[in-house]
Amino acid sequence: MAQNLERIMQVLGVHPDGMCDDCLSRISPVTPRQTVYAICSAQSRTGAISRDKRECPQDGCHKTKLVNALPAHRSGPTSAPDPGGTLKEQTDVLSNYLHEMTQTLRRVDNVAPFREPFAACVTRLRRAELLPKKIAAMMLTINAMRVEVVKDRIVLGTDEWLAVQAIWTVLERWKRSLSN
Repeated sequence: MAQNLERIMQVLGVHPDGMCDDCLSRISPVTPRQTVYAICSAQSRTGAISRDKRECPQDGCHKTKLVNALPAHRSGPTSAPDPGGTLKEQTDVLSNYLHEMTQTLRRVDNVAPFREPFAACVTRLRRAELLPKKIAAMMLTINAMRVEVVKDRIVLGTDEWLAVQAIWTVLERWKRSLSN
């Protein structure tokens, strides 16, 4: 499935106006078309792909359907850089993520020890049942990816960035739920 996702993202990168699932299946070539639907629907939920009902701009199609496209502009600290971003882009985004997660953990934990390492804080809060296990696992995953980029100077690939974006979306929803 990762190979199919990569094919879809590459085709959409070359076709900024986007295309419907049928055209995307034909051009990518990812078959059956239902596979394109499943991948694009999942990526739409994370914000990696937009899906709008409009006329498909591809030659020979022009039917009104859900059209898949890469978002025109991603901004702010809650957006991952485009897949294949530079080391600097990845470093900046992951550093912002760590900063935002640290601020959120301070709201959850009223007695955070001074200068406690991030992973140690997440683990402590999970053990104290102040942090759900799934949320803790996602935070530790993003932290591990940040270490690869920032300390080991490894540029993450497309699949890793899509994972970062999906995880960050879940963490943002959880963070908003704390306010309610």
